Amino acid sequence: MQIFEGLESLRELVRELDNRFRYAVEVRHPSWFQDLAYNFFANNAICMVWSQLAELKCSHQEKDRQKYSRKGFWSDTNRQN
Repeated sequence: MQIFEGLESLRELVRELDNRFRYAVEVRHPSWFQDLAYNFFANNAICMVWSQLAELKCSHQEKDRQKYSRKGFWSDTNRQN
């Protein structure tokens, strides 16, 4: 889902979220990697996460050796020490 359609949906969803919990949203479309998204997530105390799957091997023989990394964006104002 591209950023403009996704942000519209997220703005509606954020109003319903219980602020006793922390939330993360995984993005996959390249349009999300811009300040508009980073600021939205930071301002709403939501962690933005994405996957890098370029190194992932999918064959059955390689299943146990799959590489998977997760990265996230979290505002310093939301970080707990």
